[in-house]
Amino acid sequence: MRIRPSILLAFLLGLLFAAYLGFAELSLPNDKLVHFLTFFTLTALFYWLFETSHTRYIRNVTLLVCTLGAGVGSEFVQSLVPYRTFDFKDIICNVFGSGLAVVLSQIWHKRLLVKRRELRYLQLRQSIPDELDDEEMNVGLQFELNSNHGDNEGGLGNNTNTTIGRLSNDLAIFDSIPEDELEDAEEEAQQQQQQGVVNLLNVAPEPVNPQRVL
Repeated sequence: MRIRPSILLAFLLGLLFAAYLGFAELSLPNDKLVHFLTFFTLTALFYWLFETSHTRYIRNVTLLVCTLGAGVGSEFVQSLVPYRTFDFKDIICNVFGSGLAVVLSQIWHKRLLVKRRELRYLQLRQSIPDELDDEEMNVGLQFELNSNHGDNEGGLGNNTNTTIGRLSNDLAIFDSIPEDELEDAEEEAQQQQQQGVVNLLNVAPEPVNPQRVL
């Protein structure tokens, strides 16, 4: 999970602006609309602040921090200021604006993840030769299942069908994996790859034996 610097800057500026509106001695004509737009914007920025595919996790964190924490708690904090009065309608506008931002952000987030998943699926499917149709892939998959029960017969055609079956099976398995698990697997693979490079660099070279060279 990484933080987007540009959104972080916009979020901090939005917080400063919201703090100014909340504690300054101002009289706004459309106070409820300002509450709605402020919390809608801040919540949307907070949601997209983190670069992750865990939609459920970021949704729950955003609801807890922005909708409940800031949307409700800010009004109780403002009630401590002498020239501010507690208004339950402000809380309703805060929660409604923040909640709407979470719903719209999650819908758009899931659409982006679906597009990313379709791209991965297309890349995996491109590894299958174009001249092979779905029927041949299904035959290959059926052959692979039979081979696992001891019906394997040698031959170049059988090896080809087995390969096709494995690719078809990989596509089916890939399509059933949740996006969160795919993201975790990618992160784990990248960490293992980086660790392998570090281990390779740390391996000391074997000393050369002069007698062996001669």
